[in-house]
Amino acid sequence: MRLPLRVTAAALLLPLPLTSAAAPWEDGEARKSWTIAAVSPGQRLDIQLKTGAGLSIAAWDRDEVSVETDWSETRCRDAQLEVRKTSQGVLVETSYPPGSGVINHHCSFGIVVKVPRRFDVQLRSAGGSVAISGVRGDFRGTTGGGKIELAGVQGNVELRTGGGQIHVWDSDLDGRISTGGGQVRFENVTGGVTARTGSRRGIVRGRSRSI
Repeated sequence: MRLPLRVTAAALLLPLPLTSAAAPWEDGEARKSWTIAAVSPGQRLDIQLKTGAGLSIAAWDRDEVSVETDWSETRCRDAQLEVRKTSQGVLVETSYPPGSGVINHHCSFGIVVKVPRRFDVQLRSAGGSVAISGVRGDFRGTTGGGKIELAGVQGNVELRTGGGQIHVWDSDLDGRISTGGGQVRFENVTGGVTARTGSRRGIVRGRSRSI
């Protein structure tokens, strides 16, 4: 289903609390939601955010994907949002309509997604924080700017942000995470994962797994 969500921008993006993947909006605020049923563990969540957005992804014990956003007409205009099932899993996509004539967009909204505990994530976002918790799978993609937070995740990671802190904890990962500038912090992280920041030299590494 394609909804002509009038979204005026992607400049200001809500930071999202990670630990419980709580929604970044207050009760009573306008929300839109979708539920995609009968997905299979091990499928993929494909996130394509041409508008940018604050993004939080958390695992739950259901074979379905839930998507919720605090979009409203006053927050965002001139955008389209699509949530649909695909042969590989679920697609969440935001974009600006062609020929809108708008050069500068300004937007502040968040998206919260719940997926089965074993699920891959593919991300491409114009900007905004990325938070993933409790999921096992492959996590790949980029955001134009914003912090990356990973908690209680397992698998392989290839994530990059144009700028913003990286915080990973209670996780077992292989792969790489990078930021154009910002603090990098690992807490109780195992596996071959490394992280790099453009603001200082050196690489942060996870601990080797015990055998």
